[in-house]
Amino acid sequence: MIAVIPLNYYLACQRNEIQFQNYKEVIFSFSYLEWSFIIPPLFIILGVVMLQKWGWYLIVIYSIFSISINSYVSIMIPSDYNVAALFQALFSMFIFTYFLRREIKDAFFKSGFRGWRNTERYSIATDISVNGKLCRCINLSPGGCAVSWAGCPLGVQMPVSIRFQIRKKIFNLQGKIARISPSGEIGISFINLEGLTEKSLRELLIGVA
Repeated sequence: MIAVIPLNYYLACQRNEIQFQNYKEVIFSFSYLEWSFIIPPLFIILGVVMLQKWGWYLIVIYSIFSISINSYVSIMIPSDYNVAALFQALFSMFIFTYFLRREIKDAFFKSGFRGWRNTERYSIATDISVNGKLCRCINLSPGGCAVSWAGCPLGVQMPVSIRFQIRKKIFNLQGKIARISPSGEIGISFINLEGLTEKSLRELLIGVA
């Protein structure tokens, strides 16, 4: 998304035959329409990083706007310059469909999904099974967990099955790899966590902490 800014800058240089280093002249050559493509990504990035609902709404609205305008321009005003508009439309379509995915949308609208970031984490002396691989638990929260798994063959955003036991309660959950650190620490975010399951996990974690 942030690539829209340097892309429009480069295209403005080409269209107006302005040298790349003359940034003031390039900036003042932008039309209102071009500014409408340049400014929103700055707020979108902030909203996405912070996992805010308004960030999700903003990126969906911006994607629809970008698809509509760029498709119209590339079809009705064909030129070498507007070929880039077609690529922006296709890229916006990809972004739009990606953020409509349920597991991505849940990260913005369901607090339980992002609890591994925003809720208190507990150091629990237990092992956690991740896709059948027994891993040492580093910390656990109602929204996710961190485990030690050196040489993990999985990648970020890959779905995983999680199984662990607290006291005599066994949890079988679904999650996705959120981060992988060079030290072998794997962050996992729980997904599709039912309210009763989350409540039960939270109470058990408080009880054993």
